[in-house]
Amino acid sequence: MDKAAMIYDHYKDTFSYITGYRKQRDRIFFFILITLFLLFLQIENPSQFFTLVTQFAKKTYGIQMTLNRALANTLLIFVLLSFTIKYMQLHLLVEKHYTYLHSLEARLQEQSFPISREGSSYLGNYP
Repeated sequence: MDKAAMIYDHYKDTFSYITGYRKQRDRIFFFILITLFLLFLQIENPSQFFTLVTQFAKKTYGIQMTLNRALANTLLIFVLLSFTIKYMQLHLLVEKHYTYLHSLEARLQEQSFPISREGSSYLGNYP
C-alpha cells in the first residue's frame, strides 16, 4: 500500500469519527433544549410541572413520589450544566478533528492525491 492510500484510509476513518461525534453533539443539544423547557416550565408553573413529573414517574416506573421545588430546580440546573459541558467537549473535539482533517488533505495534495471534501473547497466559498 502506498503512502497516499494509507493517508486516505486514515482520512476516511477520521471523517467517520467526526460524523459520529457530530451526531452525539446534536443529540446532546436536543437534551439541552428539553432540559431548558423543563426548567422554564418549572419556573413558570411549578404546580403543573410537579404534576407532570409525578404522573410520569408513576406511569413509567410505578413510583409514587413528591418533589421539593428547590431540589427539582437544583437537579434541573445540574442536568443542564452537565449536558452543556458535554456539548462543549464534543464541539471542541469536532473542531480539533477538522483541523487535523485539513492537515491530512494538505498531505494528500502533496502526494498528488487531490481531495478537498472538508478543506479548501468548503472554505473557498465560506461567507
